[in-house]
Amino acid sequence: MKKLIVFACLLLALSSPLGAQKIKWLEGSWLGDGYQPNASSFPYWDIQLYYSSKEKTISIIYPSLNCGGKWTLLKNEKNKATFRENLDYGFDKCGNGGTLVVSYIDTKYIMIAYYDPFDHTTVIATGLLKKKQGNI
Repeated sequence: MKKLIVFACLLLALSSPLGAQKIKWLEGSWLGDGYQPNASSFPYWDIQLYYSSKEKTISIIYPSLNCGGKWTLLKNEKNKATFRENLDYGFDKCGNGGTLVVSYIDTKYIMIAYYDPFDHTTVIATGLLKKKQGNI
């Protein structure tokens, strides 16, 4: 009987979609700057990120580049979460479909590493964001 209960609990945990997981440390609004050293223009840009575990969405806006969209959770670890970026607008100004790893620094700061959409092992840009009170 114990084996059946353990198996049922394991099956339930594994069947939970990634999108349903909460990333408590990422909750709220974040503002900061991104940096891409090899960019031909705009090596620095503004970043606005908003995450609500209630809404289960992550919205991203790059105001100075005039693009933005949503992030889809791929992997959630204790102090790190991996996402795929899906732009809603500004396709001609920003890369789409890249992988991003967001790392918890402390209650006020997070770090973002942007990976090349074609080479998921190469970081092409980074960002440092500070938590903001309220929504974007």
